[in-house]
Amino acid sequence: MTMKLSTIAETSLALGILTAGIVTTNAQSVDAAEEQVAQNKISTEELKSYYSKIPFELRNVKGDREGNIIKIIDRGQVTNVKLVDKDKDNLKLNNISNIDVFIVKENNSKFSETETIGGISESSKTNYKDWSVNPTISLKSTNGSAIFQRQVGNLPILKDKVTLKELDFRLRNELIKNHDLYTNGNNGGVITVHMKDKNIEDNYYSFVLDNKLQEHRMGNVIDATQIDRIDVEYKE
Repeated sequence: MTMKLSTIAETSLALGILTAGIVTTNAQSVDAAEEQVAQNKISTEELKSYYSKIPFELRNVKGDREGNIIKIIDRGQVTNVKLVDKDKDNLKLNNISNIDVFIVKENNSKFSETETIGGISESSKTNYKDWSVNPTISLKSTNGSAIFQRQVGNLPILKDKVTLKELDFRLRNELIKNHDLYTNGNNGGVITVHMKDKNIEDNYYSFVLDNKLQEHRMGNVIDATQIDRIDVEYKE
């Protein structure tokens, strides 16, 4: 099997964020603002540093499970993917093939094995040349008593499924580059991904901006074709 490693290209929200969806099993949406799982807070500087990293993606690769780690070797580079929560049950085989991995490096050494968390799923069988869905992204912010809300772009997604880790990271990455996230007091708030079907229980997903995405959500995925719109609100 040919194993490919691609660097995620930098894009602008104004032009749309080109995302590669990831196919995997069912996932429950969780309101991050009400999430009861304890997680240590990190500073604004640490958040900006983490979400300014350059992510990578492995597509259609195979890996070996060693405990709660999936070890993948691509062109001599070893990537260790930490399994958390549902990933432990969804990826039970010792030898796993036809998987995609969205990678944000957790360790800093340029020469050591790459350590990452979640973002692993079944490879897509569809190769989209056009997007499967293209939801709008709006940004709401305040300046004193004034409230501003505007559309800042679209999110064209080229596949049927996308990981929460990928959505969260790419959105924050672009907000940092183009819309002053973690700058000028824009240190908190929430990203809300609204789904088209309002009759289902899990009809939105949210990411709080004053903390890193919880590890147990990094392996979750959503049906990208059912995304209606994405709202971002900055709060001081």
